Amino acid sequence: MQKRQRRDKGTGTIRERKDGRFEGRLDRENYPTEYVYGKSRKEVENNLFLARARQPKEHRDNLTLDEWLDKWLEIVKQTRRVATHCLYKSMTDNHIRPHLGNVKLTRLTKARVYEMFDSLKKGGVRDRTLVEVYKVLHRAVQVALKRDRVERNIVSLVDKPTASKKIRTILSTEDEIRRFREAVKGRVYEVLYLTAMDTALRQGELLALKWEDLDLTRGSLCVRSTLTRNAQGALEATPPKTESSVRKVLLLKNTIEMLKEYRKQRMDPKVVQSVWVFPNWDGGPMRKDGYIRRELRCLLKEAKLPPITFHSLRHTHATMLAVLGVPIKATQERLGHSTSRMTMEVYSHATAAMQDHAVAALDAFYEKANASAISGQISGQSTEVGSGVGN
Repeated sequence: MQKRQRRDKGTGTIRERKDGRFEGRLDRENYPTEYVYGKSRKEVENNLFLARARQPKEHRDNLTLDEWLDKWLEIVKQTRRVATHCLYKSMTDNHIRPHLGNVKLTRLTKARVYEMFDSLKKGGVRDRTLVEVYKVLHRAVQVALKRDRVERNIVSLVDKPTASKKIRTILSTEDEIRRFREAVKGRVYEVLYLTAMDTALRQGELLALKWEDLDLTRGSLCVRSTLTRNAQGALEATPPKTESSVRKVLLLKNTIEMLKEYRKQRMDPKVVQSVWVFPNWDGGPMRKDGYIRRELRCLLKEAKLPPITFHSLRHTHATMLAVLGVPIKATQERLGHSTSRMTMEVYSHATAAMQDHAVAALDAFYEKANASAISGQISGQSTEVGSGVGN
């Protein structure tokens, strides 16, 4: 059976009634819900299209995409994180407005959208950026659809740009992990690096940790927030994006001992006291500055290790769990992923190592099987010879 294509949000919903007929429902902002009926799903789809076409258009005629993007970004600013608003604004200002800003919102066509992407490609814009531009434009027009500014999201009919999956470098062998742990000894952020590797916490989650979040007696920590910047640019601990990110993480024995010793050092009267586990020099929250990136790059180069990023420590932890055969559900909960698909993407780093283990296991199996077969053949030949002599 052919899978039915999912309808765009804002275009109405369709359900089959008990009497065999189909019912369509169109919800519009500031207008009463409208119902249409038909003998088939296709008939109701056509009736919904006509219903949308009858929607009042007095506020649509002169609105340009530029003007709508301004309105949409204000909505984003009120409902989403500061970082999200900054990303959307960057995409619209640098890539969308120069090509489509003067186009009437109701006159936006597939051809114009394709022309924009063609121009961006010729201008050397990276494939991954093109994917983000598509997502931002689609979301902006989708909100316009929900608010009766347009009759359909024309961007849905445009082929989404594709980009090769980003390959993240990790520490993939026991030797590399051992050398990394040796390389960070005595460094300013030694405990931060090792805690990241041993817990798989995101950098924002680590920097948002307070001492009250740690229970070193029971050997666990609670992730309750992540460190972000507010509209004024100040750092603050805010709830994570997803509920699954709020979690309890059990600690390894060596991590517990390391954090206990670290806490003693932080409690020294000579040290600036702070509620944060990994504070800035003045006791306030530590920002994700360039120093950590530069120091990490230098120590990796000195130890002749792969040029990983801070976030790669999280992926390294997940890969270690995969190689050790930890169930994916347990890893998903430890990493705070909302879906197992996200965990599987991280697990892909472990494919090569896991294949090595699989091949080694198979080799051992066949060697054992072959040895048993040869032993059996020799044993059988001896019996036959012995029987012949006896006869």
